[in-house]
Amino acid sequence: MTRPRPLWLGIFTAFALLSACTKGTTPDAGFTIEPPIASSPIAPQTPLFTIRLEDRGDLVARLPKEQTVVSDPEYKRSQTYESVSVPALLEAAKPAGVSVSDKVRLIFQASDGYRSVTTVETVKAFGGRLAVRDVNAGADRSWRPIPGKPSMTPGPYYLVWPSTNADLPWPYAVTTIEVWETEPVDVTRPDDDPQARTGHDTFRKHCASCHSVNGAGGAVGPELNVPANVTEYWNPAALKQFIRNPASIRRNAKMPTLTDLTDADVDAVIAYLARMKTLKRLPAQ
Repeated sequence: MTRPRPLWLGIFTAFALLSACTKGTTPDAGFTIEPPIASSPIAPQTPLFTIRLEDRGDLVARLPKEQTVVSDPEYKRSQTYESVSVPALLEAAKPAGVSVSDKVRLIFQASDGYRSVTTVETVKAFGGRLAVRDVNAGADRSWRPIPGKPSMTPGPYYLVWPSTNADLPWPYAVTTIEVWETEPVDVTRPDDDPQARTGHDTFRKHCASCHSVNGAGGAVGPELNVPANVTEYWNPAALKQFIRNPASIRRNAKMPTLTDLTDADVDAVIAYLARMKTLKRLPAQ
């Protein structure tokens, strides 16, 4: 990555502030919430296996370590980490009788609920490694704070890449790795409406690591579809303004202004979310 931090973070909490804004930026009164489609629950889905790194420190400690030099997008400089091979970790952690092919998908989950997806094939091709320590942090600590985030470090584990490929994920504060034999059923997918499908692609790239739809996605920010879809209580113009420039609505907004998103991108994301309010699905209990 640089972690696409987060497109939608704060939407729900900003609602209270939004309601106090000037006329034209408040939600419509008397809105109706579409109920979930109870007849189509999501079948339970489980990964092939899960590595809970907090419980497997002994395993990580036994793996061979290397010093890995990377061009770090979070620190915006060259960094040297002590790291372990992700394929070696998978091989050591997999249950007996389980095989891990190159097509297996890996979901790295951070302590704040952020989720980042890659494949074993990508990890092998670009040399992905799990950093366990910042070599230059000093004798009394394992990590240095992330620039601009003085209370945050990449620990306990940080997915890093010697490659400078900008499309690779860089999740930090990783605590869990889920190993999926096949991609989980995408319950965030809309129907065949062209603009909604376009918005879904943008949402998956910029938002789904931090926010969920129909219970699928990250947990940094709030669920955006069930029980209430965000477009059911936000004025569309105010929602677009918030996405384009969060600070214009919420003081000290944690959500950054994503300059690479065009007005058309934002419109497509809003069209996607609006479409999903009629496609609500709840996980099976």
